[in-house]
Amino acid sequence: MRRLRALLVALLSAFPALVVAQDSSQPPVPPSVVLEATEVPLGDVPRGIKCGSLAVSPDGERLAYAVGKAGFTSGHVSIFVDAATLQPDGSRPPIARGPAYDAVKVPVFSPDGQSVAYAALNAAAGSTLVTSAGEGAFYERVGPPVFSPDGRHIAYAAGRGTRSFVVLDGVEGEAYEEVTAPTFSPDSQRVAYGARRGGEVFLVVNGARIDERPGAEMHSPVFSPDGRLAYSAKQGGVPTVVIEGAQPRPHPEFKELGDPVFSPDGQHVAYWAFDGDKDRMMLDEVGGKVYDQIGTPLFSPDGRHLAFVAKPAHESKWCLVVDGVEGPTYDPGLIAHKRELHQPGRRDWVFEAPDRLVSWGQSRKSPGRLLKDGFKFSMTEPSLCGPIVRREVRIREAAANP
Repeated sequence: MRRLRALLVALLSAFPALVVAQDSSQPPVPPSVVLEATEVPLGDVPRGIKCGSLAVSPDGERLAYAVGKAGFTSGHVSIFVDAATLQPDGSRPPIARGPAYDAVKVPVFSPDGQSVAYAALNAAAGSTLVTSAGEGAFYERVGPPVFSPDGRHIAYAAGRGTRSFVVLDGVEGEAYEEVTAPTFSPDSQRVAYGARRGGEVFLVVNGARIDERPGAEMHSPVFSPDGRLAYSAKQGGVPTVVIEGAQPRPHPEFKELGDPVFSPDGQHVAYWAFDGDKDRMMLDEVGGKVYDQIGTPLFSPDGRHLAFVAKPAHESKWCLVVDGVEGPTYDPGLIAHKRELHQPGRRDWVFEAPDRLVSWGQSRKSPGRLLKDGFKFSMTEPSLCGPIVRREVRIREAAANP
């Protein structure tokens, strides 16, 4: 299956009708831009780092990554947190060292960048979520952690056997057959996720089922900047974007839709669309260029620019696309696997300013291979990653034609 994040739900009657592009607002006309790219090496990584495990704090001051010892034998993989700035001797000041596990997943920083959380595997006990407070309960499976915007709460999907549930601040929610990744509202007061049980599907908000129906597929719900719930689903087999208080947006021409992403003012929405063979980015229902694959869209803080990563047809490398303009390309080893590219919180680029994007990554010394086990953990082999690099792309308005 091309994308595995979908769960069953089609809750269209739960919301009264409205159009996302509200009133008479029109899709923003992308300005003509020029992308100016630079790349700065930031020193070598610790010996034994796992490629693809690098995480950067929101302020860019801290780095976290998985580091293994003794060839990644059991009980020898830890999360390291270091300062991003190098000392004069070229070393990177250590901040924290996590306990050793048999495997770890990519760490996630809290909104203030002061702590990390990550899923870890102890082969004897199971999987757990590790935070600054220590280990949580052990389960057969643990999903990626999600911090609330105020940083006071943390939630994740977990499960044992046929039971799946969301854990919020260490408390297990109601069990279902499947659940999506949770998401918090902008004010941190609500947490929502999709769930399935016995052929019926639910939208769950703060533990309460909003609606239940036999239905189609749904991605993880999201919140708009003004707190409206939104998600991609299928109604009668037709991919549809659903937004609270909005008229459903069916797209029978596509096979699947990605999660909707809102502009900062909430007036515009973007999402990827898959036609069964190729992807394209949709902005207020207007499709863009076709690509082999597309990543999660991202609006600039002022809402004037839309960026995403994409893999052009017949190309081995990916590129950054801003307002339809293709920018720098980079090795596929520097980005997450496609499935992870669409997980909550996973983006290769972030807006550091309205006209500037930055990305942190590592060069890959060799292709490596994926290590798989019965706990559904996977990561590339150790000692295959080169120096950490910081990429920056400035967005400049193109000169008007005379």
